[in-house]
Amino acid sequence: MLFILVGLAMFAACIPEIFDLIGTRNKYGGQYVKEPARRHIVVCGHITYESVLHFLKDFLHEDREDVDVEVVFLHRSEPDLEFEGLLKRQHTRVKYFQGSLMNAMDLER
Repeated sequence: MLFILVGLAMFAACIPEIFDLIGTRNKYGGQYVKEPARRHIVVCGHITYESVLHFLKDFLHEDREDVDVEVVFLHRSEPDLEFEGLLKRQHTRVKYFQGSLMNAMDLER
């Protein structure tokens, strides 16, 4: 009886991890939904925190006439923690997708 209770307790402790493994999906693998009357630009290439920081500082500068443009980044790997923080701070103007410019399915997203 004791073995059954211990076994059930161990199984119950593992259930959240099992659901995480089964339910994981790529955090940056979604689909871009274009908002009506809002333009966007796709940026790809060598994307790092520093390069994006400088790009956004110049591209979204308030002195520009048209800053109502959404910036979509497409890169093969997930962003690091510092880069994720930048994406969260700019979440209304910036989207990040993991993928490749050379993959037609990634371009359709």
